[in-house]
Amino acid sequence: MKNIIQSVKGTRDFYPREMAILTWLYDTARKVSEKFGYQEYDGPFLETIDLYAAKSGEELVKEQSFVFPDRGGNLITLRPELTPTLVRMVAQRQRQLTYPLRWWSFGPFWRYERPQKGRSREFFQWNIDLIGVNTPEGDAELAAIIASYFQEVGLSPKQVAILVNNRRLMDNELDRLTGLKSLLADYELWKQSDELVRFFSAVDALGVKNYVHYAPHIIRGLDYYTGTVFEAQDTKNIVNRAILGGGRYDDLMADVGGEPLPGVGFAMGDMVISILLEKYKLLPEEIEISPAQILVSLFSEDQISASLSLTTELRNSGLNVSCYPEIDKLGKQFKFANRMAIDYVIVLGPDEISNNTVTVKDLKTGDQKIISRLEVVSAILQMLDAKEPS
Repeated sequence: MKNIIQSVKGTRDFYPREMAILTWLYDTARKVSEKFGYQEYDGPFLETIDLYAAKSGEELVKEQSFVFPDRGGNLITLRPELTPTLVRMVAQRQRQLTYPLRWWSFGPFWRYERPQKGRSREFFQWNIDLIGVNTPEGDAELAAIIASYFQEVGLSPKQVAILVNNRRLMDNELDRLTGLKSLLADYELWKQSDELVRFFSAVDALGVKNYVHYAPHIIRGLDYYTGTVFEAQDTKNIVNRAILGGGRYDDLMADVGGEPLPGVGFAMGDMVISILLEKYKLLPEEIEISPAQILVSLFSEDQISASLSLTTELRNSGLNVSCYPEIDKLGKQFKFANRMAIDYVIVLGPDEISNNTVTVKDLKTGDQKIISRLEVVSAILQMLDAKEPS
């Protein structure tokens, strides 16, 4: 290992299994986002540091961002978050867009901080925002999206909780209160906020009240948030950090040069949720290592063309097919297919070619069938259909 160049500190290598998990997280985010009518978008990975200096806070700008000058001397940063990019994009086409905007994204971000459990310098993040709506019901929709994601991945209200507070409520109470401890211990305080009363009523109507709780200690984003704020946490402190966070930001659009426009959203990184799902054994048990459903074996040099032709025919029918890349013992080819979680191996040897047949082996059951070469495509399609869960 001494001579192998190491990866950059705080980055991760995504081998096929890790990549499959990340893809599954992305696909789940897409499924839940689209269920609520949100459109996918993205922005550049590079932004000027000035975009974050406008509202993100001195720590993010000076300590946590990867900042470097371009060849023109302008200070550029790898994006540490997406909300400033979102509001910049909206501000640039503010009068051309149709409101409310329901937008979501999933992509890479970078922060220069100490790598630790659940946190690295390079990470992927799900971002989802509702722009142009200034109501507690809009805030509740975001909470419902979070709860729907938890339901989709199998996390119950006993395992995770969405903790909610309101910045306006807390600011008002802090202005007239002398005992901070009593404020943080008052779990009925939300009833004094018309916004939170409406928020929890909407959460109830959306069917996710078991996940959502008032929490007076949730006070986040002093530079960002103007109203409702929320975090999701695991109830057993398995990870000991928030799964996601977000809230209402009604001033940010004006801070980047646009016209005032309300917004609410949240962001969830891939690392904490992955740790939690792994702990609860909720990651898919069989994440396919290979997308191929079929392996066509190579028997001998005389049969190479026949195997390649069959592989092409199967692919043209819409199937994912690998052809073993070199002539080798059939036992080794079967072993390879097993390790790659491939469903079927098709053997096309001299006997099969002379009889105009193929031998198909089901690696899950061990069953083996001889099928007419002319009917192999339809037979394989029928076999795969029969494997699909009803």
